Amino acid sequence: KSKWANTNCPMPNHDDNSPSFGVSEDNKYNCFGCGATGDIIKLVQQVEGLNFIESIQKLSTFAGIDIELVNLDIKYLIKEL
Repeated sequence: KSKWANTNCPMPNHDDNSPSFGVSEDNKYNCFGCGATGDIIKLVQQVEGLNFIESIQKLSTFAGIDIELVNLDIKYLIKEL
């Protein structure tokens, strides 16, 4: 009946012995033990040690969604500005 699924916290620096971690239907998470909170992208970043783009790629692969990858040369873009 709850909109939250509770489990042990997956954060790397949190040894969790009880289900203090919850994920909601709208892809938000909260840990009452260590205070970690955010959305599913931030969760993947923290647990997997990935950056934002890598997290999006991992989630899209998991969900079976094709995404367009663009290789941007940031230094070139800044130079042009």
